[in-house]
Amino acid sequence: MNRLVLRKKICYNIISESRLWSKRLGKIRKIIHLILDNPLNFINKQYTNYYITFLLTDDVRIKKLNKRYKKIFKPTDVLIFTTSQKINENKKIRI
Repeated sequence: MNRLVLRKKICYNIISESRLWSKRLGKIRKIIHLILDNPLNFINKQYTNYYITFLLTDDVRIKKLNKRYKKIFKPTDVLIFTTSQKINENKKIRI
């Protein structure tokens, strides 16, 4: 049985805009690593590179982002933006 092994490159940043998150950063990093270490979260075969930014902020800032980009006029727990770029004709990255 041959198995296709895909090499994934996952780069991520954590940006904290609020002092509320500083005490929880250790726990947040552990949760992020659990998510990123699970290969089932990255099963789309057309992408080999992932660039992820985790923004930790407060309700006021998330409400502004929701209003500007999603036309939602309230804070939410999660706000997600996805895009992909073609590097060459054979390789795509997900941002």
